[in-house]
Amino acid sequence: MKKMKILNTVIFAFVITSLVATALVILLVNCKLWKETTLLLTADGLLNYLKAYGEFKDLFVVTIAATAAYVGLQSLQETVFANRERLKQERFNEWKGKMDIRLLEAEKHNPRLRLLFMEHRVKYFNWLDDHNFSISNKQELALSFAIFSHLVRTLEDQNERTIKMGQIYPDADYSYSFDGLRFMFIGGPDHMYPELEIDLKKFYIELLPADRLIDLETFKAAKINSFPNFA
Repeated sequence: MKKMKILNTVIFAFVITSLVATALVILLVNCKLWKETTLLLTADGLLNYLKAYGEFKDLFVVTIAATAAYVGLQSLQETVFANRERLKQERFNEWKGKMDIRLLEAEKHNPRLRLLFMEHRVKYFNWLDDHNFSISNKQELALSFAIFSHLVRTLEDQNERTIKMGQIYPDADYSYSFDGLRFMFIGGPDHMYPELEIDLKKFYIELLPADRLIDLETFKAAKINSFPNFA
């Protein structure tokens, strides 16, 4: 793609230069003819007019050829772009179908997750598409997770379990909403590095409120009193 842009720029610059040179030649030749003779609308007058341009025929040929090449290149690029977009749309439709199935399961404990994920799934798909549907290291994980990082507090606060448990945590590494987003997130790429889920949880936990109530005994009491079937 980058090479194509460079080629396109070079040809465009050459075309502009050729057109400017051609315009100058036409102007100079016409000025010369007006000074030396009167242009007659006759066969001889037309012949003399064409002969005056004869020495510049190579310039005209090059200009026409360069212009035709540029137009052809633009047409080719439009065709390539259209085909690429068609294939990308087909990939998105297939990927979307797979993610919709996951959403049905993930939204059971957090109905808000479905809406929030759908608002950002195109951006997530585009990122994955640009990276061959692979998250290969922690840096790429950070870049892809950044698409959803601003949603963490909302997902956590509005999670059904968070509300029923009174926002009480058994330890600093616990989250009520992480599993839902994790389930959706790892469903996106085709390939992931082995430690991705561990790093993903670290990123997620870091975004939870630092002053959240963390107390194991209080958590156990809330679990028994408010959510006895919570596992």
